Amino acid sequence: MAESYTKRQKLIGIIIGTVNFFSAICVSLQSPFYPDKAEEKGATSTQYGLVFGVFELTVFIVCPIIGKFLVKLGIHRCFVWGIAITGFCCIIFGILDFIQDPRLFVIAGIFIRIFEALGNSAFITASFSIIAQEFSSNVATMFSTIEMCFGFGLIVGPTIGAYLYEVGGFLLPFVVLGTTLLISSLIAQISMPSMDFSTNSNKKKGVVEALSLIPIFLACACVFSASLSLGFLQVNLEPHLRNGFDVSTITVGLIFMLNGATYAFTAPLFGWICDKKINPKFIGLLGNFLITISVAVMGPIPYLGIPKDYTLIVVALGVHGVGLGCSLVSGFSDAHEEAIGNGFENNIHTYGLVSGIWASAFALGAFVGPTLGGYLKDQIGFEWSSILVVIFSILSFIATTIFLIVSSFKSQVVHIQLDDEKSLMDESCLNKNNNNNSNVSYGTLEECS
Repeated sequence: MAESYTKRQKLIGIIIGTVNFFSAICVSLQSPFYPDKAEEKGATSTQYGLVFGVFELTVFIVCPIIGKFLVKLGIHRCFVWGIAITGFCCIIFGILDFIQDPRLFVIAGIFIRIFEALGNSAFITASFSIIAQEFSSNVATMFSTIEMCFGFGLIVGPTIGAYLYEVGGFLLPFVVLGTTLLISSLIAQISMPSMDFSTNSNKKKGVVEALSLIPIFLACACVFSASLSLGFLQVNLEPHLRNGFDVSTITVGLIFMLNGATYAFTAPLFGWICDKKINPKFIGLLGNFLITISVAVMGPIPYLGIPKDYTLIVVALGVHGVGLGCSLVSGFSDAHEEAIGNGFENNIHTYGLVSGIWASAFALGAFVGPTLGGYLKDQIGFEWSSILVVIFSILSFIATTIFLIVSSFKSQVVHIQLDDEKSLMDESCLNKNNNNNSNVSYGTLEECS
């Protein structure tokens, strides 16, 4: 599994990994305390679910646009300024605690998260494009390594957020982590190598052409269903644990930490497997299966016949992290391979396009998960609303399985047709030789051999 990297590649990998680590902390730090704070101010799950969801909705809309125009915007510029905007908005978000009106609290949170998402979209798309360009021979391995850094951020994010919240209240976690991101942007500006890539072709395919390919669409569906499950749990699991088992904020943070840990430690393994030319869709199927099983027992969903159990929820959350590793890493690897294999040029434009599509699919799921999931949780409770996650994961599993079966059948038909054509040619040559047996032409025999 060891790879030899240049000094430039090592520097790029360290910078991108570090930024993704701190970004993940900013994404996950509020999970243990924000729902409780929002409810304290009078907001419902549906309302504060929108605050979580609008971030991802913005990313869903913006990422493909940034991916398409990434070269014109400047990869280095998108990366550095994206980090800075994300960090600044994180700091501003902490000021929401001074707003007492629940409606204004939610509305202000939505606007801040929109601008934060713009910055996040820029640096995430740039990050994945740089990886595909600089590590073209082992994209999945490097992508999964960066995702491991992101996973480590998810591990410590809720714990750090809960601790800082207990020490200094709502404002402190956002100020500390936002400032850290701002400092990271300055370091990236100084030390990041030049990223001025250019493309020579004028025939550039876009998002529509990519998503019209069934394999890429299925890869996006796998990413969507995985991120939907994560967004659903980020909003709804904390109240589920707090009301069902009376756990503290720090305990909830530690529980979320397990989810990030299993994701972080398994993602590089699945990236390595994908780079070894094993069909990424099989890894995606495993991810669908693990996510379905884990979410089903967390409620548990009705009529499953399993009692609501604290230990079972903790174990299931760990399994869910492994499923995330399968789905997210294989989804990017699969989309990248299918794009190149179906006529997209192997250049930075395609890398930016694929990165934008992957980030957009992830963001759409992370929008639907907390918003629709939060609404359903308000109406029918956690147990019934978790069926939403199960349904999407099962649909992705079924669609991918059907595609693999049909593709295998078509491949066998093609091989049979080729064998039949070869047999007919051999038989034709043999008959021709027999008919001319009295006057054998050695040239004819050579052509048929």
